[in-house]
Amino acid sequence: MRGMGIDTVWVSIFEATLRGLNRLPVGEREVSVAGKTLFPYSADRLIAAWKWKLSWTRSAEARFLRATVQPGMRVADVGANIGLHTTALARLVGPTGRVVAVEPEPQNFMALSRAVERGGYEQVLLRRAAAGARPGSLSLYVSAANRGDHRSAPAPGQREEITVECQPLDGLFGDDPRLDFLKLDVQGAEADVFAGMATLLERNPNLVITSELSPALLAAAGADFDGYFGPLERADFAPHLLEPTAELRPIEARTAWELAERAGYCDLVFRRSR
Repeated sequence: MRGMGIDTVWVSIFEATLRGLNRLPVGEREVSVAGKTLFPYSADRLIAAWKWKLSWTRSAEARFLRATVQPGMRVADVGANIGLHTTALARLVGPTGRVVAVEPEPQNFMALSRAVERGGYEQVLLRRAAAGARPGSLSLYVSAANRGDHRSAPAPGQREEITVECQPLDGLFGDDPRLDFLKLDVQGAEADVFAGMATLLERNPNLVITSELSPALLAAAGADFDGYFGPLERADFAPHLLEPTAELRPIEARTAWELAERAGYCDLVFRRSR
């Protein structure tokens, strides 16, 4: 480990520990998060679920969702994982709304499906696919340590490569391109998702998008500043930082990029400029 920083060493040790724990069967598990039942199937997903249970309702993200997503809205959860956001969004839009939940990894998708079925959320449309720039297939590199860190580009560590379906969001929404809210968490594939939703960006002036910005993950996927911000800027969407108070603060794209470079990532909300 000569030449490795202390932070890198601890990250490596932590990931190795999670890989070992994930080899152990966790059995049939159910975790209630803010009244919604999730089904973690591995040690790391169980840890994540308990973390959400203890902190989700008080988080700025949860408060922002409650203030933004209204009954009857049409929303998408891209990178749905085991269903934390999908189930929260389903409750917020109610039976008159629609949630399109997109998740490519088979085990995550199975847990997501169980959470939706248990909640009786008939307004949720499940799609086992990756959102991307064009239809077809792509390689998904599955993390053995963190089942929330699967990537569409090769990544360090012990990862299995699987082939999954890929669909642009424009294609998933077909002849009815209405979208009011998009939650996006795809570990560096954001530029491809934005490239595949030009019609949705054009036809939905009130669309709100939440997205993580990680320059390092984008670079690993072959994307850059223009690949991430370009499609949104051309459609007149402006970035905002989500404050701990759940309020939005406008921020210049270049400033957000520099902030994310220093911190590793930042969470952004995009709204049409007014």
